[in-house]
Amino acid sequence: MRSIWVVICVALCSWCIATSVYADDATTGTTTINVSSSLSPAEGIIIEQAPNLDFGNISSNKQHITGIGDSDYKIKDLANKTISFQVQVEISDFQALNNEEKLPVKNIWYHVETNADRSLQGLEKADIYHQPATVITSGNNNASIEESGNVSAEMVLDPRKVMLVKPDSYSATIQHTVVVGV
Repeated sequence: MRSIWVVICVALCSWCIATSVYADDATTGTTTINVSSSLSPAEGIIIEQAPNLDFGNISSNKQHITGIGDSDYKIKDLANKTISFQVQVEISDFQALNNEEKLPVKNIWYHVETNADRSLQGLEKADIYHQPATVITSGNNNASIEESGNVSAEMVLDPRKVMLVKPDSYSATIQHTVVVGV
């Protein structure tokens, strides 16, 4: 009887330790947006609208989380369609709002769909975590305001560290840069 009690206690202690280090379902990852441009107004390419991403709830057993953009890109071309351009995107760390924790991100794969008339050509998959990546290239410029297709991202978390994430809300910043003449 005593050995059964020891086994039950060890099993309960193991269960308590394992579940206490997991992030619970209240942990969320969302991004706020910060748009900047390397252009002078005379060059005439302006990002008028860029998406925020919402990754929803993050639980301890998820290592791949899909984020959906709340809008597409809207780019105003005041240069009379004579300048080719690219939009480069980079995302920062996901910082907790209530403590010093950061999400253990390995990669963030960003996807922008090409629009119907191919005036903005999106890239299938670009890693934007701590590195600028081209996500849109100008194509057949037909109008002064171009809109991209849908935007999404996949966050890949370090499987060894995701279990240690503390419940909180996490936020990151997306930096946009327009590069002309490419």
